[in-house]
Order: sequence, then C-alpha cells, then structure tokens
Amino acid sequence: MARNEKSRPSRRLFSRFGDPPLFLAYAASILVANTLIWLISRSRHALIDVSWRTAILWVVFCGLANLLPIAAFGRISLSMSNPVNIAIAYLFPPWMAITLVFVGSISEWEVRGETTPVHAVFNRSQMALAAGLCSTIFWAGGAPTKNIALILLGLVAFESNLLFVALAERTARGIPTVTVLKRLLPPELGAAIGYLGQDILGIVYALVYKAVGGWAVGFLLLPLVFSRRALKVSRDLEKAERERRMLADKLIDERERERIRIASDIHDGVLQELAALHLQADNLVTALTQGDADLVTRIANQTKDGVGKAITDLRSAIANLRRASLEEGGLVPTLEKYVRAFRAETGIDVQVYPNGMSGTDIPQSVGLLVYECCQEAFTNVARHSGATLVRVELGLDGDAFHMKVIDNGNWTTRAPDSGGLGLKLTRDKVALAGGGFFVQRAGGQTEAVLNLPLRTEQ
Repeated sequence: MARNEKSRPSRRLFSRFGDPPLFLAYAASILVANTLIWLISRSRHALIDVSWRTAILWVVFCGLANLLPIAAFGRISLSMSNPVNIAIAYLFPPWMAITLVFVGSISEWEVRGETTPVHAVFNRSQMALAAGLCSTIFWAGGAPTKNIALILLGLVAFESNLLFVALAERTARGIPTVTVLKRLLPPELGAAIGYLGQDILGIVYALVYKAVGGWAVGFLLLPLVFSRRALKVSRDLEKAERERRMLADKLIDERERERIRIASDIHDGVLQELAALHLQADNLVTALTQGDADLVTRIANQTKDGVGKAITDLRSAIANLRRASLEEGGLVPTLEKYVRAFRAETGIDVQVYPNGMSGTDIPQSVGLLVYECCQEAFTNVARHSGATLVRVELGLDGDAFHMKVIDNGNWTTRAPDSGGLGLKLTRDKVALAGGGFFVQRAGGQTEAVLNLPLRTEQ
C-alpha cells in the first residue's frame, strides 16, 4: 500500500513554508528526480496510443484508491493505491505512469485542507517517483515485460516509497528513519506476504484490463474496498493490543510504586512507633527501680496507647497490601458491611441505594473492581471532603454497570479530582477493564462516577 506523509504547518520563523529547509530541499530533490525520469522516458517512449478517456479513467481509479486511507502512526497513513499504481506502471511507460499517478494521488488531507501545499506536492511526487522507478524496470525492453524476475524487481523498486516517507519524517520532524521503517514494515511473515500479494494484485489488474477492457477497472475497485476493511480491522486490533500492553505495564509500575509507598509508611510509621515503645520500656524499668508509682503508671499508659496506635497503623498497611474480597452474597452485602464500618469509624452518614440489584447479578471480577473503587472514593471523602453525608447509587444498564458515590463535602483541603497515587491506580485498573472512573463537582456536591462493562478482562 502506498504510504502518505501528512503535515499541519509547524510554526518556524526560518521557513516561509512552515517546514525545515532540509525537508524543502529533500522534497525538491524528489520532484527533480521525477522530472529527469519523465524527460528520459518521454524521449524513449514518445509514441504510444493512449486515449484521453483511458488516461482519465486511470486517474479517477487512482484517486478513488487514494481516498481509502488507513492510519499507520502519527501523521503517516497507508492508502489502498498500491495495486492501482503498479497496474499503471505496468500498462504505461514511465513518463505517463509518473503523470497519471501524480495527478491521481489526491489524499483525504488535501480534500479537507489539513496539509500544506508543500507536503501535498511531496506526497504526490514520492508516489509518482515510486511508480516511475517501477515502470522503468517494467518497460526496460521497450514494452511491458513478461519476465517474472523483472516484475518482482519492479515491485521491489516500487516499495522505495517506504524510504521516501521515512526520509520525509526524518527531515521534517527529526524522527529517526529506522524508527519509521520499523513502524511501516510488516512485523510478521504473514503480513509481509500480504503486502507482496497486494503488489502482485496490481499486475493482475493490468493483465485483466488488457484482456477485458476499461469497464473492468471499476469492477476491480471492489476488492480494494474489502481489503481496506480487513486491513483496518487488523490494524485496529494491533493498536488496541498495543495500548492494552502499555496500560498493563503502567498498572504494574503503579502497583510497585504503591507497595514501595506502603513499605515506606510502615518504616516511617509503625517501626518508629515500635522504636519509641522500646525506649518507653527502658524508661519503665528505670521508674520501677526508683519506685515512682505515678511515673510507672504514666509510662504504662503511654506505652499502651503507643501499642494501640502501632496495631492500628499496621492493620491499615496490611489492608492496603491485600486484595479486596467479596462476601458470599456478592457486592451489595460486602459493600453494606464496609459502609457500616466506615460510618462507625468516621461518623459520616452513608446511604446505599442498590436500585433492585442483588448481590450476585454481576461477575466476581466486576464486583471486586467496584468494591475497590468504592473504597478509594470513601477514603478520599473521609480524608479531604469534610462531608457529613454520602450517598452510593448502584445500577445496571444492559451490559454495563454504573456507580456514583455522592458527598456533600466542601473539599477545602484538596480538589476532588486532583487525587493521589491511589486514585490514579484505580483509574488505570478501570481503564484496563474497559471502563471509566472520574470525579466531578456539580451542584454543590461531589460525584465519583464509575462506568464499567460487565465483561472485563482483568
């Protein structure tokens, strides 16, 4: 497939065209190369009987194929014009192939006005040059070759389009050429065979056209449409899998950072408290030796309070390390149990509205994630909101689960949506499962909103 290079004007003071001088020089060299091949070929293949109707037919066919693009990465796209351009290179001598491909290589960005004139000319020129090089090999003997080796060599020459685009990215944006080539070249043998098959399809188009006539050109557009659809689905799946892996790596990193934070809390909190208790024990021995009953009582009470605080902090750290678990009845009874404990600990009134949900009408994996989101929302409310009332609303909508944790706090110590590491980690977990978790302020109250598909892939 042909590779197009897209650009929006970058603001550069040293270039009236909005592009680096190196790219402008490179684009000009591509245009000059086209001109040289055109002039040399015109002198060798001047006499060829081609009607203007045939030329227009192939220009239109080329244009239609180019308007079926597929995003590759960044500002690079793939078009479905490879077979058409190769057919043109086989049917027409190089000077005509260059002309037809240059005129017919319109892009969707040109139609929408999303590219500069310089980049539009470059896109047309590099595709025309690839077709010209291919045609030069096909027509080396004065007529289209039937030698399979020369045909394969011509197809390889056509793929110089890859290098043209990679060099454009290097000169225009500083992206390493190798990086671009790695993204454009198929990573697997099956994909490489598919690319080669598309190129060979161009030769088939040309032979069918010569055998059947011009009406076959329109019919041959149908395979391009189906091929484009199949390739787009394949690339969408690759992109989704790549994003999933990136998110999973990020989630693993966040979990590791969370464990480091908890270890730090244990070291700076519980261990320091235990060290203080060790000193208190020495003080208690001293007080007993001196026979000071009041001092013994005071130190013993302080030691008891310290032990209690250390136990509480250690339990909190352990709770943060272990994964949430659901009661036998599922999410709703587990959530209600947690709410009762939260209400007793904080004094904040909490109301839960299941809206007809039972405890077992959602998958276990979804219930666990919902419970963790609820814990995170409640923790933030208790620490930062100053709320006196929290309302939890649960609901099912087809194959999606929804939850809102609404509080009446004023959030004076921190913005509700700023969040810390815990909130970021929770958002990543939900995103990995295909849902969304966000906090918003509306109507004098704060809402932590969770939307989650019932089929997660944690």
